[in-house]
Amino acid sequence: MLLAAGALAVLMIAGGVGGYFLDAGPSAAGTVVDMRGNAVQLDPEGPIATRPATGAGAMTGAGTVAGQEERAGSRFIVRSLDLDVPLARLAAAGGVITPPGFTSAYVVDGLGASLAEGDRGTVFVVMHSLRNGGLAPGNFLIDVARRRASVAPGTVISVGGVEYRVSTARVVPKGRLASTSSVWRDVPGRLVVITCLQRPDGRRSVDNVVIEATRE
Repeated sequence: MLLAAGALAVLMIAGGVGGYFLDAGPSAAGTVVDMRGNAVQLDPEGPIATRPATGAGAMTGAGTVAGQEERAGSRFIVRSLDLDVPLARLAAAGGVITPPGFTSAYVVDGLGASLAEGDRGTVFVVMHSLRNGGLAPGNFLIDVARRRASVAPGTVISVGGVEYRVSTARVVPKGRLASTSSVWRDVPGRLVVITCLQRPDGRRSVDNVVIEATRE
């Protein structure tokens, strides 16, 4: 049986989103899978319309950028949520970035600061969440029933061994993400984590959760 699933695809553009199918059956070799090992496939419903951001720091174009390992053994950890997944990197090469996998978190290169220089600027991390039974790292960070983040202020997030403490979490409509300048500020010692907020009725996501934290 195929279960509909949605996924994140954002970066300096108004939240382009592709839907996905979660195939609950066996996964073939080389298939992209979720955290339970179920195959994830592109949903034919297509993307939500997007429009590039304008002004300083805006990016143009669109496309999916392959992920790279951040550093051998690097992890994204929120112990209070039992979330502990690999940490990889994405190159900021276009207006839309879609994390290539459903089992990792991704530091965005070329936007804000690198993880190694996180004391000098904002580190941006993106990850997928899935709907209708799928499990990706972002699912741990969202409270679908209450339509909000599942992390509270004071929660500690470890990103590649660097600890940050959550200050705020908010919901931003995908169509407004690019123009919400406060999200994209480059502030020393700041972490921004973005994932899709899924919907209780299982329809595709129309909002993002944006979590902000401060380096310890």
